[in-house]
Amino acid sequence: MYSETTLMIRSIQSIVNNESYLLENLEQIDWQRFSRMTAFHSIRPVLFQYLQDKIKNDRLEQLRIFATNQTFINLQYGAEIRRLLGIFAAKGIPTLPYKGVLFVHELYKNTQLREVGDMDFLFLPSEAKKAMFVFFDEGYELSILNKDFDKLSMEEKINAILGAKNQYEVSFKKDNLSIDFHWGMHHGFLPYKINMEDIFKNAENRNFFGVECLMPSAEDIFFMLLLHHGGKENWTRMKHFADLAAFLNSHGSLVNWSEILKKATDYKLKRQLLMGFYLLRKYFEMTIPSEVATELKNFDARSEKQTVAFWNDAQHWSSLFSRLRFENILRQNQDAGFSFKKYLTDFFHSYSKPNIIEDKRIWIFQDKFPILNFISKAMTYLIRKYYKI
Repeated sequence: MYSETTLMIRSIQSIVNNESYLLENLEQIDWQRFSRMTAFHSIRPVLFQYLQDKIKNDRLEQLRIFATNQTFINLQYGAEIRRLLGIFAAKGIPTLPYKGVLFVHELYKNTQLREVGDMDFLFLPSEAKKAMFVFFDEGYELSILNKDFDKLSMEEKINAILGAKNQYEVSFKKDNLSIDFHWGMHHGFLPYKINMEDIFKNAENRNFFGVECLMPSAEDIFFMLLLHHGGKENWTRMKHFADLAAFLNSHGSLVNWSEILKKATDYKLKRQLLMGFYLLRKYFEMTIPSEVATELKNFDARSEKQTVAFWNDAQHWSSLFSRLRFENILRQNQDAGFSFKKYLTDFFHSYSKPNIIEDKRIWIFQDKFPILNFISKAMTYLIRKYYKI
């Protein structure tokens, strides 16, 4: 394992456990590689907190500037979230804060240690149309690079979004604010069976950044974390483990782990759950729930080597070869009964036909050429990622 990876692990151990974990051979750190890796793993505020009394160089100054800016961003998002939640409440639209900003508040107790790039909101599909009108009314614009889409009326845009096959989220922007709007929790080609309606039924009114609003239960916060960090991203980034450890500290004693294991089986997320806790215990040396530890006695961590290699390489899965490695990890982390052939077929069909709400593809072919349209989708994505256009 790279020294840079070990440094990130030590920083998470230290901050989450509130202990001082020393790192031997700090002089062996390749700071240029470290800078690239930290951007991928998204734990820069944690690293600054850990390193501020251990090193003095330009890399620390970069982390300090990032952590300071992140604090201001989080505060700005907090104010905007309060405002938007008030609007949704007045209009009677059930709304749940989701992922990043939710984790900052619930897992980190608003200590500004979590890296956040946007605000996420979760809506029931039946309420999504009304909720989208709110964002348009509040001056937000959709982040879709498609001139044909721009020609549509507001209602036509919303109908096109909600009617698009296999879509479950869209991004809005206003000034320097970014929102991910979710009316589902994952792509249809993924095998998971988590029930979003149950999450809304289990929600209760609690304080969130100073406003009373619907909040997910502790158990459902865990499943949000598990679905995203395990189910969708396969435990490939350090921030996944910082969040998992923070959940154990803040909510670990509040949930029934036997019930969570049972539900994870129903949701087809059991192996993802066990893989995350296996890695947390082995590499981060953290105590895990006894019920989970019992399940790990006969657990085959078959994706372990590939996952650790992904930590070390810190290459986003948007690039071709990283994507192939990522898909191999995903395949190995699935519960019994998973058909990789069906997954690939569904994945292909999901992206083989252009739709008006996606960023316009470089080339568009007739529907009778699905393979060419799929290749065009992949090439458009890779080129825009690489050139940031």
